[in-house]
Amino acid sequence: MKRILVLAFFFTISQVAFAQFEEVKTLLTLSQFTKAKDALDLLEKKPKVVVKPEFYIARATVLSNIIRNSGTTDITKMRDNAIADYKKYLAMDPSKALMTDPQYSAAPINFYVSYFGESVDLFNKKNWAKAAPSLKITISLGPFRYCWHGLDKERFR
Repeated sequence: MKRILVLAFFFTISQVAFAQFEEVKTLLTLSQFTKAKDALDLLEKKPKVVVKPEFYIARATVLSNIIRNSGTTDITKMRDNAIADYKKYLAMDPSKALMTDPQYSAAPINFYVSYFGESVDLFNKKNWAKAAPSLKITISLGPFRYCWHGLDKERFR
């Protein structure tokens, strides 16, 4: 009887630990990015969650999707935070196993789209001095459009 209770306890704990990011992934699938960000903000308060690489790739993906779908032009701070989270994920998980997950694989593509759109807008306004850095980053992110599963850590700076 004692073994059954201990086994049931560990099973329940493992399901709770596994389900922490399932809600975020479900909200990403449903394109409810602000709700996914709110769920991540709640998860951020748990110290055991913050040490997992999945937290950082989830936050980078959520922020990159919010940036891609936002109508505002002031996205630089949020994009910088998303890229910092993405770099932290790459540092924590050298195998990049979560990049094959369909919900998380869009982050580098969204970074590319964000910089490309910004650089084209600035270029069309003939503000070439501000467009140049965005174009440079767009070019450096270009290979991610084609090989986003096998990311090269050295190219993403």
